[in-house]
Amino acid sequence: MKKYLSAFTAFCFIASSAVIGQDIHFSQYNLSPLLLNPSLAGASKSHEVIMNYKNQWSSIAPDAGYKTSMLSYSARVMEKKLKSKWFSAGVSLFNDEAGEGNMKTLQGNVFLGYHIKLDRLSILGGGLTGGFAQRRLDYSKLMWDSQYINGAYDPGAQSNEAIDNARFGYADFGLGFLY
Repeated sequence: MKKYLSAFTAFCFIASSAVIGQDIHFSQYNLSPLLLNPSLAGASKSHEVIMNYKNQWSSIAPDAGYKTSMLSYSARVMEKKLKSKWFSAGVSLFNDEAGEGNMKTLQGNVFLGYHIKLDRLSILGGGLTGGFAQRRLDYSKLMWDSQYINGAYDPGAQSNEAIDNARFGYADFGLGFLY
């Protein structure tokens, strides 16, 4: 068993070092468990609904602040039938608005997990998540160096920036374990 655990730990370390990504964040990270680890869906409660809202930098830049909101729900499935084991499922939806370019991200994810109660205080679990996100940016609200002519900003001047896609979508997947 120790040999398999060491091999699994090495695999997780190597796999996670090849992943690049940045997710939204909240100040109270313990109140957004599904963003931390997909295996936390249904790990501690039979049903859980969490709503988060964060408004950052609004007093400094009212039009360019950061507003993030999230709603998540997770539940245990077949808990009474399996007694010390259970499946879990969850869903989350978040919206993020950031900066002067009004960059918006809308993402929805589903979560599936399986947990085993080892003893009164210990749970071993794993979870998967998958979802889709859409991101867009309003390039007309951004200022570029080439739009400053003789020291004055001209919003009608060409930006000379090669902008291919102001809106795009992408898939998001995750895997997590807990003890």
